[in-house]
Amino acid sequence: MGARCLFPGFILVVALLSELSLANMLHVSIVFRHGVRTHLSKNSDPLDGEGEARLLVPEGGDEARRLGNFIRNTYLTTEDDSMKISQSEPSYTSIRDAKIVSSNLVRTTSTAAGFADGLYPDQAVPVTISGLEEDDFLIRAYTKCPNFSERLNDFYASEEFQNKEQETREFRNVWAPAFSEPTTLENWWNVFDKYNLALNYGSHNGRDVDVPEDVSLDEARIAFPEMKELAEWVELRRYSPDLVADDVGGRLLGEIVEDIRRALDEGQSPHRITAYSAHYPTILSLVSTMSGEMIGHIPDFGEAVIVELHDSGLRLGIYSQASNEIEYISVNQDLCDSEPPEVPCPLPALEQFFDASLLLDAAGACNACGNTEAPVCVPVATFPSATPSPTATPTASPPPASEPQCGDGLSATAAGFIGAFVGLAFGGVAVAAVVYIRKRRSESSSVFGLEVGGKDTKDGYVPDVLVT
Repeated sequence: MGARCLFPGFILVVALLSELSLANMLHVSIVFRHGVRTHLSKNSDPLDGEGEARLLVPEGGDEARRLGNFIRNTYLTTEDDSMKISQSEPSYTSIRDAKIVSSNLVRTTSTAAGFADGLYPDQAVPVTISGLEEDDFLIRAYTKCPNFSERLNDFYASEEFQNKEQETREFRNVWAPAFSEPTTLENWWNVFDKYNLALNYGSHNGRDVDVPEDVSLDEARIAFPEMKELAEWVELRRYSPDLVADDVGGRLLGEIVEDIRRALDEGQSPHRITAYSAHYPTILSLVSTMSGEMIGHIPDFGEAVIVELHDSGLRLGIYSQASNEIEYISVNQDLCDSEPPEVPCPLPALEQFFDASLLLDAAGACNACGNTEAPVCVPVATFPSATPSPTATPTASPPPASEPQCGDGLSATAAGFIGAFVGLAFGGVAVAAVVYIRKRRSESSSVFGLEVGGKDTKDGYVPDVLVT
């Protein structure tokens, strides 16, 4: 039974709970950008991949730990009953307390380790990998969607983009060549990233660097706000509601909504806290899909979007490393515009929104994105329907809601057996994807202030990771 089938009951429970109490926190979902890392080269088309895998620099570990500690103080150890998660404890005992998920990249797994250390100091907390890089539609769907890539190419060819490219050509020609970068507007992110790291962190490519010698440091600092403004112009449009659509943000939103539904149906989510160690496009895509609006800036390293489930409704907040505070924004302006952001948006008001959203599983993500090549999508693309016909479509139509069935000619017993087999198979994959960060208490294992084992390399720090 899908999430939409359960939605009427979901809304009824919300309405009843809202009558009973207005000050009870049931669940928190957090999606955060990894900490600051060495320079990462990106292609203008996400389908073309990225440069070499990049590692955290020392500040990145500090940012991760600071975020984890903030979440701990805000939702676990606070004396404010309206903010403390129901039935939560300050120590980690099982995945019931918190589920931490990371994309399968060193910069995010290292950030997840730091976040876990700040959330539950001096305890070993498992980190689950969201999937193999080529199959990760949960956190990195923007790199797996040919349909999104086509919309991006249309944007690059648009009059708006071409006018901006002409308008900023002289500025780009001044600053891009210093780092031997192409001067195109599509490539501007790579120019901005290098200046950002050199000016604000003093590090890229794993070594301390300054702005190139032939560039005035003072002039670069004066020009940096314009560099950032131009980078945000490009990136905020790349991941805007018009371009992202549900195929890029729907998979992660579906996971968050499922946690919300279960928390309301069962009185609490399977996990009191669910955290995703992710990337700035993940955050922008989620907010675009959920609220239909943009947050107005590129999420900084260590910044997070937080979805709070109160029994009176939802709140959507942005955590800033600079302020170490949450700024609340509208969950969905069309449906919650009568409420200030600090007031939870009543969940019954969001019924239309959740019902219309693509709450995607892996197969749904493959189809929505038009991806037939990712390993997880191959069965979706090649398996014929159970009852082929000359007019059959790739996706079989579901049976009418009034006629529950397991399929033509398939008994409930057989369906149960198949379901159990598939469940065991997926369970084995899930267990194999759990990453345990081994904590070592010696001085030599202290990295970025995080007590985790690992080793230094010429490119940065690599944590000890056991894949079991």
